[in-house]
Amino acid sequence: MASSTPSLLELLVFFHDAILVSIMVGAILAPIGLFLHLRRNIFLGAALPQIAGFSFVAGDVLSIPKWIAAGIALIVFAIVSNIKKWNKNLGINSETIIALGYSVAMAGTILLLALTNAEAHASELLLKGSVLTAKCSDTQTLAWIGIPLILLLYLFQKRLFLISIDPEMARILGIHVNFYEFMLNGIFGISIILTLIEAGALACFAFMLIPSLCAQALCNRVSRMFLVSEIIGILGAAGGITISLAYDLPAGPAMVIFLIVLWIVSLLAGFLWNGKR
Repeated sequence: MASSTPSLLELLVFFHDAILVSIMVGAILAPIGLFLHLRRNIFLGAALPQIAGFSFVAGDVLSIPKWIAAGIALIVFAIVSNIKKWNKNLGINSETIIALGYSVAMAGTILLLALTNAEAHASELLLKGSVLTAKCSDTQTLAWIGIPLILLLYLFQKRLFLISIDPEMARILGIHVNFYEFMLNGIFGISIILTLIEAGALACFAFMLIPSLCAQALCNRVSRMFLVSEIIGILGAAGGITISLAYDLPAGPAMVIFLIVLWIVSLLAGFLWNGKR
């Protein structure tokens, strides 16, 4: 007797860790994207996952723990991208360094995977993500590390908003800009390392890009954008993983499509709301 196809409810119960991990990914990355938008540096959100992905693959090849390889790569990238002499001597600005980092990391990842005959890992790491294979330990790791990161962003959001929008004004007000810049960059790096394997580079970038776009469409005040982007990130993750389970689709791209739908709804809602005011 052939076994019956499991219902969506049964799938949701069975993949409860995947759902929880997806929600944590959305909750962690969405507010980070908001700060990238405020700094007018959203392309950094595309480069960081690619650089971390390259270091993950290189770590496998060299038998180095992934988080160590990714940490070293992101630190080196941060140092190189902040060297002021590049712009002075060579006319290379930070956006150029980010674009070069993105290009080199993407090409390096593909070449390493081809040389090691592990191309299947590329689609998982760069496109699909492996959230559907998440275990209880993955949920616990994201919770123990991710929740404190979110709380840090929430507690210091006013100062982080100010140094992102107007660092000179922050210095005039006596805020230690370098310290908060270091903290923010550290949160960026840890968050990417924490979520990359689960969501994939494609979804990581989408979670840093789209929820903040939704927040900007729905909110007139920066102070409200943090909470709204957080909610959109969680909704996008939960809706995307549900679609993935219901129609047997790759989780990462499904979450991206659902986020785009939420963005379109946000644009319409924002337009109607502003039109009635």
